[in-house]
Amino acid sequence: LCNYGSSNQFIPTRLLDLRTSQPRICRRDDISENIKYATLSHCWGTLPFLVLKTDNLRTFQLQIPQEAFPKTFQDAIEISRYLGFEFLWIDSLCIVQDDDDDWNRESALMTQVYGASGINLAASGAADGSQGCFFERHRTWRCQITTHLKGFQQLWDCYPKNFQELLLHMPLSTRAWAVQERILPRRTLYFTKTQVYWECDRILACEGFPDGLSDLMSQEIYLMKRPASLEIWPRIVEAYSKCCLTFEKDKLVAISGLARLIHKATKVKYAAGLWTDNLEYELSWYAPNTRSI
Repeated sequence: LCNYGSSNQFIPTRLLDLRTSQPRICRRDDISENIKYATLSHCWGTLPFLVLKTDNLRTFQLQIPQEAFPKTFQDAIEISRYLGFEFLWIDSLCIVQDDDDDWNRESALMTQVYGASGINLAASGAADGSQGCFFERHRTWRCQITTHLKGFQQLWDCYPKNFQELLLHMPLSTRAWAVQERILPRRTLYFTKTQVYWECDRILACEGFPDGLSDLMSQEIYLMKRPASLEIWPRIVEAYSKCCLTFEKDKLVAISGLARLIHKATKVKYAAGLWTDNLEYELSWYAPNTRSI
């Protein structure tokens, strides 16, 4: 699998401790250095849900009732435990949401938080926390046919023309923060409405194609992960520009983790979404369907 980073090299400021029946928020100082943790990518949506605030921080450090978690969080906790992870990082529970200093400090650590996680769980099909990671499926979600030609029998997997859209057009794919949350982790499980996908820097697979998707099927889905380089930046910006932000002020912050990763690898100066070595090229952009002929 990916060999970028190590879960032992970085421990987030706070983590959700899953070692007891009632999870709780624990601090970095209370955690052993030799741990592995999972992260969650999810859509916040418009429904109110459980978040960490200054007035509940002390209570959450003792325990959080299981029934208080929205369904997406409950599923992520069960998945993490099933995979053997004792700690889970969720942005809304590990960053104090009404403390600007805490938010600014923690949001600057996204590169390390997602880059050092053992696995990222992406609730791709859920528009908000009430929907969870698992969905009812149509009985014919996978189609296979058998052909007989010149005495030979072959089994074929059939997939719809819009196969790429099954992952690309999920609610999470429209969220700008999720772009770097997809590229930074070493490995990710995507829970969509049709099937589960697996992505690392060596393979993109799913339940229908457990040995990996063909190049034809994956070329529009597979966002290159590492090594970080300036060559991949235009594609990152293109994917990022198609997404939405709840707060306009987050435009540069929500991609800053990727910028830090590329700067560390290339040493090229970053200037508000542009790179000084490629300024002329990067200023030659246009909005789709508006280019003059």
